[in-house]
Amino acid sequence: MAAELRRSMSGARWGWLLTTLALGVALGFASWANYRSARDAVSTLHLGQAGVFEGAVMSALRDLGRGSPEPRELDSLVAAHADAGLRFVGLFSREEGLVTLGGVPSAQPFEDPVQAEGPGLVEVGDRIRTFLPGPPIRSGGRSGPRVHLVMEFEPLVAGQLVNRAFRSLLLGALAAGLLMAMALLFWRASLRREAEARVLEERKRLSTLGELSAVLAHEIRNPLASLKGHAQLLAERIPEDGPERAKVDRIVREAQRLEALTTDLLDFVRTGPLDLQPVGVEELLHRAVAEAGGRTVEVETSGAPERWEMDPQRMNQVLHNLLRNAVEASPAEAAIGLRAAAEGANLTLLLRDHGGGIPEESLERIFEPFFTTRTRGTGLGLAVARRIVELHGGTLTARNHPEGGAEFRVILPPRGS
Repeated sequence: MAAELRRSMSGARWGWLLTTLALGVALGFASWANYRSARDAVSTLHLGQAGVFEGAVMSALRDLGRGSPEPRELDSLVAAHADAGLRFVGLFSREEGLVTLGGVPSAQPFEDPVQAEGPGLVEVGDRIRTFLPGPPIRSGGRSGPRVHLVMEFEPLVAGQLVNRAFRSLLLGALAAGLLMAMALLFWRASLRREAEARVLEERKRLSTLGELSAVLAHEIRNPLASLKGHAQLLAERIPEDGPERAKVDRIVREAQRLEALTTDLLDFVRTGPLDLQPVGVEELLHRAVAEAGGRTVEVETSGAPERWEMDPQRMNQVLHNLLRNAVEASPAEAAIGLRAAAEGANLTLLLRDHGGGIPEESLERIFEPFFTTRTRGTGLGLAVARRIVELHGGTLTARNHPEGGAEFRVILPPRGS
């Protein structure tokens, strides 16, 4: 049921995240498309604005009733349309250049237009310049050369549209960014809550398991001790070459195995405060090696501090469990490496065996209670070791050494850190 609930929550989380990200991307794309449309419409708006001014100017020239208006008349015409963006109106003759001026022209030079059949738009600084066919200049009652009408205006309409589209783009991008950021924050928060829920569920399971294990261990321990004791007494009375001796020895061995199991169970559920005290690091390592017995262990403590604050009994149990695993994993002729060193403010203990290493699929599970890759064993040794190290505020991790074998690393921070 819990697994199905977690899968359902994970599916809902993924669905919500992907939907929110899709909405954010769609919002950003729509804002960008709106901005590009506004930019693409600029030339059309320029032509429209030029057409409005052309109509107004040509109408004013017709009202004047003569071909060559006075500068003050053009100035008045420019002033009347200044709010709409008109800045300059002039008459341009190929022979005489600018003939009559109204307003202030730009500093850009005026070139003879090649086409005069319709409005040709040229950007000159922050203005748009256009040439249109104008009226002929009259001199002495006769028509003079035909001139071109020159207008310069600021593209206010297009500028306002582009500015609004740009502001919309910024707002859309900001909204899309916030939407996606909120989605990612929600994702991280949901993952954190799910991890916390898993931890609480695991702690509850381990607590229940611990209580059950403690009861079983206590109930089994006393009759098991009696069984083992009587079996050992019986073994002493049976000759070694007797037909029943092998069966009695087997009873003793199985009783010892069950006794080790009950001891591991009680160690696993053991609680209470640590007995912290300064402990000689070299002495601790050599004591653990002596208790392991029968195997060559190369101890290196040259880089270690002389003493460290820890619970000596429980840390000895950590090393005992790790050494027991290393002995079982390594060939009989292979030495086991045990090194202590100071790394920054921490004490690090490294134990390396020369066995076949840890299967990759088991690296994340070897510290779980009752998990073991061997046919014999309780699967509690590493779980007990990690729990003791964590009670000290440290960490216990494992990896496969690049040169072969497994390596276990214990990191103990200083007291109070």
